[in-house]
Amino acid sequence: ESTQSSGSSGINAEYGGTQFLVGFGGKGANQAVAAAKLGAPTSLVGKLGNDAFGDNYMVNLRSVGVDVSHVGRVDEPSGVATITVDNKAENCIVIVGGANNKLSPDDVEAAREVLTGAKVAVFQLEVPLETNMAALKLLRSSNPECITIFNAAPAAASLPRELYPLVDVFC
Repeated sequence: ESTQSSGSSGINAEYGGTQFLVGFGGKGANQAVAAAKLGAPTSLVGKLGNDAFGDNYMVNLRSVGVDVSHVGRVDEPSGVATITVDNKAENCIVIVGGANNKLSPDDVEAAREVLTGAKVAVFQLEVPLETNMAALKLLRSSNPECITIFNAAPAAASLPRELYPLVDVFC
């Protein structure tokens, strides 16, 4: 979701909006869509809610050729981000992890075949860190040739030292 307002941001402020948009996003989904559109065989491991956002996401991901066989549906709202942009182009982003927070190391194990066959795997902090760690450890032990990319956003106060040797590209 994106909202454009006619005022400047401020605490306890209320402004009239000039535009409202709803679109697909999320770091992992955006990267999967881009890779699929470029012709790479692409799979996404994640969680979506049993809601309209999840339904629309599944249609969108399938329409561009992303393998969604490891995208689970849960009885939680899908993750969303609300981006508010003021008239000075300053923005504020509120991320609600939703269903993404339910992605677990068990889901990593269920996606073992996809992960161990990957040439490149991209990770980010919109899912639990323990789940990322489980996948990265699996890749290092079972598919060491896979290039691992870790986008450390949304920002965390700290990350464990054991993460860094598991990652080829950190951004």
